[in-house]
Amino acid sequence: MSRLRNSTTGTWPSKLLKTTVGPKVVAEIARITGIGPALVAQPRGLDLVADRQVKELLRTEILREIPEAGASASGVFRANPALDLRDIADRHEQVDDWLRQLGLDAGLSGMEALVC
Repeated sequence: MSRLRNSTTGTWPSKLLKTTVGPKVVAEIARITGIGPALVAQPRGLDLVADRQVKELLRTEILREIPEAGASASGVFRANPALDLRDIADRHEQVDDWLRQLGLDAGLSGMEALVC
């Protein structure tokens, strides 16, 4: 369920995705672009830029640093086109994948244990 234990890190991406695929947002995009709502594409990804290292944003008690992996203050996460982000289970799966990638990009392993 796209949440990290004892953390809100995993909830904001899911809420952001939920908003972007919500009927009101989709209808407004369709209105602005002059197309039908069914033609409005789902988000293709999420670009994250932080003002500090990502590992400072995550609860690292369980995560382990990967030796010589370096640090990251950003991430470019592409959506899995096989997932329907309007579906809550698919949306959670997508966010879980992004969180695992976020941890690895930040030079941390063990995110699998935190994503529940």
